[in-house]
Amino acid sequence: MVILGNLLPSIALVWLSYESDPGQAFILMTAAVGLSGFVYSGYPAVTIDMSPKFSGVVYSVSNLIATFPGIISPLLTSSLTKHDTQEEWRSVFFIAASLYVLGMVVWSLFCSAELQPELNVGSAYEEIDGTIQKDESLLPVLRE
Repeated sequence: MVILGNLLPSIALVWLSYESDPGQAFILMTAAVGLSGFVYSGYPAVTIDMSPKFSGVVYSVSNLIATFPGIISPLLTSSLTKHDTQEEWRSVFFIAASLYVLGMVVWSLFCSAELQPELNVGSAYEEIDGTIQKDESLLPVLRE
């Protein structure tokens, strides 16, 4: 689903860059943003699989890194669209589509949902026969 969440919006953005009808452009932009929602079925769950104990930290760091394009994009867009022509906007949408494709490639090559022992030192969870199991001896004892 993560691949679809990156590939489909990139296609919509490239198509959008050639569209001159405002109604069609609105539909394509909405589709690009909506289709990007597919990624949320994958990458948040992977952080839990990688590190049940520190999934919040792993997710937060990845979210921090993903925030930088959102900070840089308004500055880049304003510098690329000085005359507000379709060709200028095409370059903006191609950059956005390229970032989606780059995300898809990086995800495909490097993402793993396997438990990462270095992220789970002292964890109450361990991998046994390919499934994550609780180690009851490491869980705090509840007092009545």
